[in-house]
This record gives sequence, structure tokens and C-alpha cells, in this order.
Amino acid sequence: MKNLVVTLFLFFGMLSAYGQWIENQGIPIVTEGTSIYDNKTVVGKDGTTYFLGYCPNLKEAEDEYDTDNVVYEYRLQAIDKNGVRKFGDLGLLISDYPNRSYCVVNDYLYLDKEGNIIVVVFDARAHEYEDLMGAYAYKISPEGEKLWGEDGVLLGNGRDLVAAMRMVELTDGSIVFAWMRSHGQLLAIDLQRITAKGEPQWEPTEVGLNDETITYQYPYLVDAGMNQFILVYAKGGAQDLYARKMDFDGTSVWSEDTRIYRGGWGSIPLWTILDVKPSGDGGVILGWNDDRSMTNIETAYMSYVTKDGEIGFSGASDNGDVKLNYSEFRNFNCKVMADPAGDGFLAFWRETSEGQSWQRMVMQKVSKEGELLYGDEGVMIADFEETNFGYNSIQPGNEGEAALFYMRQNAGYGDVDVLYITFKTETGEFLMEEPHRLIAGTKERSSMTSHVCQEEGFWILKWKEDYKDENNNTQEKHLLYRLDYRVNDTTSVENIITISDNFYHSNEQFMVKVANAGKAQIEIFDLMGRKIDDINNVELNAGLNTIAWTNKSGAYIAKMTVNNEVLNCKILIK
Repeated sequence: MKNLVVTLFLFFGMLSAYGQWIENQGIPIVTEGTSIYDNKTVVGKDGTTYFLGYCPNLKEAEDEYDTDNVVYEYRLQAIDKNGVRKFGDLGLLISDYPNRSYCVVNDYLYLDKEGNIIVVVFDARAHEYEDLMGAYAYKISPEGEKLWGEDGVLLGNGRDLVAAMRMVELTDGSIVFAWMRSHGQLLAIDLQRITAKGEPQWEPTEVGLNDETITYQYPYLVDAGMNQFILVYAKGGAQDLYARKMDFDGTSVWSEDTRIYRGGWGSIPLWTILDVKPSGDGGVILGWNDDRSMTNIETAYMSYVTKDGEIGFSGASDNGDVKLNYSEFRNFNCKVMADPAGDGFLAFWRETSEGQSWQRMVMQKVSKEGELLYGDEGVMIADFEETNFGYNSIQPGNEGEAALFYMRQNAGYGDVDVLYITFKTETGEFLMEEPHRLIAGTKERSSMTSHVCQEEGFWILKWKEDYKDENNNTQEKHLLYRLDYRVNDTTSVENIITISDNFYHSNEQFMVKVANAGKAQIEIFDLMGRKIDDINNVELNAGLNTIAWTNKSGAYIAKMTVNNEVLNCKILIK
């Protein structure tokens, strides 16, 4: 028999005291009434979520479609861990100079180790033509102060076509920026290092990659420790992948750049295929899909470059990369992450039939030697359905655990679910019976990203929804959702029993105390927010009541509605 212990907590929101977070739906990043377009989202150690977007200023325009008069403003918004906006309803204004109103391949936002926000905006303040825009970097304190001045720091010359901005912080607190720019009929990669005080240190074209006959594009930056970093980039028209380790002064550390993959994507934008992440040991891992056999069947691959510039999977294939499964289905959207346990790497991707009408979700783990640890076909997350999956991502959770997030299209337009599942990284064993639907498909949703705050023990999801304004124009809004995965140490069974008199020891039942008699509806959830049981029409007497219920050992939440009052009861079974 199991010992069951229960205590009551009164609070406003389901599963937590976060008054601004809403059960089963996201909260808007800014107030509705006009569109906000997404650039980047990051989450700080204190649980604050930062979002940089651009919003149309309609002061001189009839509406957003009045393109001659509308001005797009870059605004930074901060949502604290309780779901409260820190920078007002619309966010902190960064720049309202003329700019392009649409761009999808720039990394504008970064958080340094001190909790400051590094923002890069692109505008035409230095030139009357909007196609000649400059990149300007700002350092914003958590309170909203512009630490590098009101005008920021110019990156580059302010006159080139630029895109694909990336950033990484070095050990001394300086920030390295990398971006690609026009170089005649080709593309080049420039780099710049800005000190913590906002002082440029390099000549971007001298430190970067440029040639009169070769194009360079799509830079990615990964911290390598010891004031060094790894630059991953694409070279040539076939977009061959290379890695270069660079030092504090902008010089190369390795004797030559490491070629990761010979390429073969042609004109396909690499940012739509490639995922680049730290390996956890000073190197870098990459995930992508390609059709190197020319069979019209794309396959997911992973590559690992060590801190010394060696290909970690050199024995796995002729190319030194690992084929992540042998299912013979088409593979897309491969996302990768180093297992926090330090014993390998995780991957999560979408598989489809030949015509992509049937789709499923699959994950895999790869050892540092290139062995497939979850079998030749990986572990299936969601079985084949005649639908669309997408916007998949992977995040760490509790020790030895991780979570997978993705979207699923249901009946048609305006019917998109948000789902997730947790698992043990060592074995691939699920911690839930099946993927849980966090947000039901009642809206047209897309562009979902996931983020983790390991210090506070929760994940943040961000996605886009379309809606109609009062003039029946389609507008775009972005929403956040908080999902807790960690039980605070002070709520452990041993601690609570020691410090609280409000616990009742029993067998396969729990006790609740109410002031007045009434009929209660009880919903029981696990700590991931997954509903696991209902107890309907429970007659409660004033005072202490015993309710029969049991489950396997663990922690649960009972949400009880009685006399129009909502009580939340934490249940601990050991």
C-alpha cells in the first residue's frame, strides 16, 4: 500500500502562483491592436524572457498597409518569470529609423553573463536608400538603460547589404559578432569584437572571410572557452561546411580550417537546413538533412568537431558524419543538442512519406564515437499521421531528462496544436505515456521556439498567431507560455512533512478541508501539466473530507472547484 500525503494551497493560477500566466493558452508579448513581427527570443537566468520585434508605427499612416507612411520600430520587450511586462505594453523603443520591414535570417538578440541584453538592429540612418542599411549593436541593462549609448555601436561600414547576424560572448565579457555582406557579385563574412564597454577591437574585413572568386556565407558562432570561439561557415556555391577556431585577437587557432561536409545543397538557404550547437566539451555539433545519394530521399545527419579541430565521428562514414536512422523515409528539420550528462548528443527531426502527406516525429542519441544509441531507426515520438508536423525543438530538463516540443496541424487552417513529451536521455524511455497537448488547436499558429531557464526550472514556448482586427485585416501577434518541470526542493516529501502540520498520512486516499459544504469537481494533473484523472460530483462536508484516489508514486496536483472557489491540492505519494 502507498502512503499518500496532501496539503492545500490557495493561489490564482493552475499549478503555480504566477498571476499573469494563463492555463492552456499563451500570453501576448505586447497588447493587441497592431502586428508585431518576430526576430528573436531569449530567456535569462532569472526567468525573464526577452523578445525583440518590429512593430508598425501608424502615427502618420492610415493602417499597416499604407506602405508610404508606415514606419517600423524595433522594440524590446521583457516578460518576467511571473508573466508581467517590464517595458510597458509596447516594449522599449530601440530604433525607429527607416528600415526593411521583413527579414528572417538575422540573429538580433543575445544575453551576456551579467544579464544584459545585446541587441542588433538594421536600419538606414546613415543613408537615404533603405537597401543600404547598417547594423547597430546596443547593450541594454535589465532595467532598460542603453549602456553603449543612445545610438549603439556601428558594425561594419553602414552601407553594405548585410544578413545572418550571429553573436557570442567571450570569457572577458566582450561580444564577437559575425555577419555576411555583399562583396561584389559574391558574399563575404565579416567579424567584429566589441568590449564590454562598447569599444570595437577589429577591422571586420581583415578578420573576416572574403575572396574575389569564392563566396562565404551563413556564419555560426559557438563559445569555445579561454576567450576563443568556433566559427562555422559555408564556402562556395555548393555551401561546403567548414569550422575555424579563432582567438581573442581574431587569429586562427588551428593550422587549417576543418571541412565538415562537402556540401551539395546548391541554392537552398542553409539556415533552413542547418542546426549548430555547442558540443558541451569545447567543440561543436551540427545537424542537417541532405540527399547525397540523389534518391529524392533526404536523410538526417549529425557531425561533431572536437575542440582540437578533429572530426569526432571520423570512423562512422567516409564524410565523418553519422546517418541518424535507416528508416528509408524522408527526413527534415533535424535539431540537435548535447546531452547534459556529457555522454553523447541528441537529435529530433520530422519524417515524411515520399509526397510528405504522411508525417511523424523521431529522435535519436549518438555517442561521441558515432554509435546510434536508440537503434537504427531511432525512437518514434509521434506515429505517422496524414497531417503536418513542424517547428520542432529539444531542451534539457531535470537531471538525466529532456523535452521535445513541436506543432501539429489538425483538420485545416486555424487548427494547430502545441505538443511536448519528456524522456530519459540515457535510454530514450518516455516519462509520459504519449505526447501531451499543451495548447489545443483553435488558432492558426506557427514559428514556435522553445527556451529553457534551468536556474528556475521551467521552459518558455513562443509562437505566432494570426488574428483579425476591427477592419478585418489579418494581424500577427506573438505569445509566450510557461511550463514548469522542476519541483522546488523545499516541497520535497521529507521537508514538507517536517515543517507542516497540514499533512494527512493515509492509504490510497487524500484529505481536503473546506469551510462550507458543497459539490466539487476535481481534476488531477501531473507536474508536467498533463491531466490524468477526473473526479466528478464529489459531495464535501464543511471541515475535513476524505477522497479515495490512488496512483503510482510521485507528485500530483488536484484542482478542486467547489462553491465557485478553486482550491489546488498538492498530492505526494511515496
